Amino acid sequence: MITVTIKGEKREYEAGTSYETIARDYQEQYSSQIALVTVNGKIRELFKKLKKDCEISFFTVSDGIGHKSYVRTAVMLMIKALRDVAGTDRLERVKVETPLPAYHMIPTHMNRNPLLFERGITYAKGGGYVDFTTSSYASFQEDGELKSSDGLKKMLDAGVPIEHI
Repeated sequence: MITVTIKGEKREYEAGTSYETIARDYQEQYSSQIALVTVNGKIRELFKKLKKDCEISFFTVSDGIGHKSYVRTAVMLMIKALRDVAGTDRLERVKVETPLPAYHMIPTHMNRNPLLFERGITYAKGGGYVDFTTSSYASFQEDGELKSSDGLKKMLDAGVPIEHI
C-alpha cells in the first residue's frame, strides 16, 4: 500500500491507483471540479497513477492552472476529432476551408512517423503550429518516429519558424 498525504490527512491506496480515483474521494470538499493534482510539488494529470508515498494537493477548474488545463484538454479533444474526421492527409484543407485560425489547430505528435512529420513541416511553414511528443517507445521508433530533438532540428533546417513548433 502507498501512503498519500492530503491536507495533513494520510490515506492508504494501492499502487497504480489513478489520481482521478483519489480526486473523487475529495471532490465533495471543493466547489469546482478537480482538474489537476500536484504530487510532491509536481503537477500531474489525473490519469497518471500512484507509484510511491507522496503528498498531494489539487487544482480545480476555478484555479488558473486548472482552468488552463481544462481548456487545453477541450482543445486537444477538438483537434483529435478534426484529425479523426479530416485525417492527417487533409489538415491543410481544414485550415483553408474553415474560419479557424491556424493557432487553434495544433496537430500533436508530429514526429511519430515520417509522413506525418513531412506534412507537419508543410503545415507549419504555411502558418500553422505543430507539436512533438517527447516521450517515446521502442515500437514507435521502429515505425520511424523521430526523437523530438532531431525533429526540432529538421524543422528549423526546413525553414519552420521556432515559434510555430
